[in-house]
Amino acid sequence: MQKITFNKNTFNFRDIIEPIFNEKLENLHEEHKVFNLYTDTSSNAHKRFYGAIHDTDFFKVYKKFIKEMVVIDYNEPMLYQTMPSFRIHFSGNLAVGEYHKDSTYNHSTEEKNVYLPLTASKNTATVWVEDAIGSENYYPMNADYGDFFIWDGANLKHGNEINTTGKSRVSLDFRFIPKRLYKKSNKKSINAGKLFNIGEYWTELN
Repeated sequence: MQKITFNKNTFNFRDIIEPIFNEKLENLHEEHKVFNLYTDTSSNAHKRFYGAIHDTDFFKVYKKFIKEMVVIDYNEPMLYQTMPSFRIHFSGNLAVGEYHKDSTYNHSTEEKNVYLPLTASKNTATVWVEDAIGSENYYPMNADYGDFFIWDGANLKHGNEINTTGKSRVSLDFRFIPKRLYKKSNKKSINAGKLFNIGEYWTELN
């Protein structure tokens, strides 16, 4: 696992996303029952993000970030997740429905994950991940805005705890894979319902 720092002025994700909500991201508190596997991306705030993000500069910055920060050690054609997953870890709630590894839900074991917090993401307000495959010994991926992780979410079990910090944690996560390891699939992502194919779940980086 790599924890990397990026320039928040060059890759100004928060400056782009926060105006969608007209308030600080840490204050995106909503009353919900605890999310389950199928409802953890279905709040009103999630709908606002996905409905508005195409009218911003987000995707230009997103692609630049992947090219200049994420895949710089790969000298080969790469694929990346077309639409990153938008996560809100509401105060008093969960951000994902259960502890899991992504390969259980149709993802290739060859994928790598990026976890990109847009707020402080620490302790009960972050992702907890195994320290080794199958260990079920979890530790928090603590980070501030300006940090991100590259890690193996396909094979390491991970999840989160009830957020007791009094503030919401907001983050992006997405996946990438060398094109040579890609296999066309008839399986779909669990939340977005996209086939794991180029032109749907995957976009070729160019």
